[in-house]
Amino acid sequence: SNGIRFSITDLTPATARLLPTVYASRADISLYDAQWEGSEKVPIPESVTSQIIQEFRRFKCICADFKVPDTHVRILATEATRVALNGKEFCMSIKDATGWEVNLLSKEDEGKVGAYGIASSFSEVRGLVMDLGGGSTQLNWVWTERGHVNMGKAVSMPYGAAALMKGNVKKVRNASWIRLDFQLIIANLKSAYERIAPPEKLKDASSHAHGIPLYLSGGGFRGWGFHLMHFHHSSPYPIPVINGFSSPFSTVNSQHIISAAIAASEDPEAASSDMHRISSRRASQFPAIAKLVDCLAKALPPLSTVHFAQGGVREGLLFETLAPEVRMKAPLVEATALLPRVTPPDDAAAAARLISAALPPTAQPIEAGFGVVDSSFCSALARSLYAHAGVPKDIRTAVGLLVGVTGTLAGSFGISHVDRAALGIALCEAHGGRSKLPHAQLHLYDGLMGILTDKERWWVRYVGRVAGLVLELWPAGNVSAAKRIEVNGEWDKDAIKLSLASVRGLDAALLDEEADWISKLGKKKKW
Repeated sequence: SNGIRFSITDLTPATARLLPTVYASRADISLYDAQWEGSEKVPIPESVTSQIIQEFRRFKCICADFKVPDTHVRILATEATRVALNGKEFCMSIKDATGWEVNLLSKEDEGKVGAYGIASSFSEVRGLVMDLGGGSTQLNWVWTERGHVNMGKAVSMPYGAAALMKGNVKKVRNASWIRLDFQLIIANLKSAYERIAPPEKLKDASSHAHGIPLYLSGGGFRGWGFHLMHFHHSSPYPIPVINGFSSPFSTVNSQHIISAAIAASEDPEAASSDMHRISSRRASQFPAIAKLVDCLAKALPPLSTVHFAQGGVREGLLFETLAPEVRMKAPLVEATALLPRVTPPDDAAAAARLISAALPPTAQPIEAGFGVVDSSFCSALARSLYAHAGVPKDIRTAVGLLVGVTGTLAGSFGISHVDRAALGIALCEAHGGRSKLPHAQLHLYDGLMGILTDKERWWVRYVGRVAGLVLELWPAGNVSAAKRIEVNGEWDKDAIKLSLASVRGLDAALLDEEADWISKLGKKKKW
């Protein structure tokens, strides 16, 4: 509705879970805006149709360059085409010009495919999901489990970002406000929540921290996410991609954020130049999005954390075609296959076992934050441990720190910001830690630490240092070839007791040196 997106995806089995994009572009043509002359709705103009056909012809040439057969091309049309006065003629014009059939999604199918798109954006999705387009927004619930995506029947409402703005903005006391019946929007959102019939396990907010998680997709919501990143306490925010960014709902709907958004809408050109990935058009829509977010707070059950997703209809269509055993794979682990040197499977498994053995069997008493270093994380850390072992020592810590920010994994899809930060910090610790970083990267290190909670920081640095021990004792990476130490982590009252036992005549001085480096982490008064 707000633009037309073209992309080519590589579905090679080895990396299919990541839905790696080999080409992507966007035509800045709003089909929604094209259907309005003032307050009167009109058919899609021929001039706009001609412009769009030109873009499709260009993409057809690009597909030929990438050797994509016509049978592998899908064109999906959503709300703006669905409600167009000449929607059928518009679709036929594209087919006549390109030979490609246009698949016009129903409201229900758009909601379903959009939910799959959000599911593709994370290792796990369990909560409410919303997709905000230009002409409509969809509400649903999603519960993923072992690659299966369970969901309700999505409800579509005519509350897209452009639709909310159309003819409803006026200036009041130098601020942009929306002249809409918000009580009606709230009532419709409440009705939609009842209609999607969330399962009891989701409705039971007591099983979640302070409410139900909310997953947001679509250009309008992503713009709101970038706005939140701009005002994050880790400033400038260290991770530039929106997918995987999370924020407490109390922050998403805070007066500070809303006031800043309204101020940005008053000078959208300035806001666009000041904020990453915010166009002037998106900035002008901020008051409408702010009001919609406020309506969510009033209409839905208590919400805990908001997660922002890049995945939409395009990703959802592809993700739905993958087998459950592919969908269930952890994106962080799968992404390590892209590294220049991946630890071989047997050695990676052995290294992961050693790292995991340093963790106590239960989280208590330092419960919060323990989950960040789960088995998938330890596996990803083990697989990436030797990727940068051969680079000059001057930059080894920096290269590890940057791996998920601007490094090899930066463009990998489906990885949360917490995982990106945690892996970078752990690899940095494995190679010597913050004190070994070039000064230019110190601010980035601190920014990534700011994404994690205090206790998550400690756990990530701890496993990073244990990984450094593995790196030191097996410099060639052949961890499975020889058993050199035994590792065991357990609780000793409110502290961790880490036992390292030498096997096969390992140099005790070397082991003592590494153990001392790990133990220093526990002497910090502040995590």
